[in-house]
Amino acid sequence: MNPLQSRVSALVALLLLFGFFMWQPGALAAHAESLQAVSEAPIAMQVRLPVVSPVSLVRGFRAPLTAYGSGHRGIDLLVADGDSVIAPVDGVLTFTGLVASRYVSTVTTPAGLRFSVEPVCTAELVGTRVFAGSLLGQVCGLGYTSHCAPDLCLHFSARNPLGYLSPLYLMHQTGPSHLVA
Repeated sequence: MNPLQSRVSALVALLLLFGFFMWQPGALAAHAESLQAVSEAPIAMQVRLPVVSPVSLVRGFRAPLTAYGSGHRGIDLLVADGDSVIAPVDGVLTFTGLVASRYVSTVTTPAGLRFSVEPVCTAELVGTRVFAGSLLGQVCGLGYTSHCAPDLCLHFSARNPLGYLSPLYLMHQTGPSHLVA
């Protein structure tokens, strides 16, 4: 094989490898459908941060390229143990409990959007109607290993049946994610 053939073969292999990791039409289409479903939903809701001011964003949302791929399916906010956590939207408390050793609370809107926060301990029962801004619980970080260590952060996520969405996008704090060519 001559040097030109070697370079062409290497370039083709590199392009195939790049395409394998970057071109994920199913995942990208699902993310686009999620954003479109939210933007077309006939709902008028106000989404707010689940903590009161001052708020420090530690880590933002990063959509995964595949359904089980790496990403950050929410945002992280700097908190202290015992801080009050408020309901981000009007809805029904549909889950409170442990998920992978973390206390999670989930509020579901009538349109089916689910907003989850962790680590949050609440005395409210599943099925309780909550209102945006009402007290949901407290940050319960004792014994919780935060991925923001040595600090403690509250993870706040939003999802619909098609996948995860950026809470900041739903709060009109950022535009939809898109690919840059």
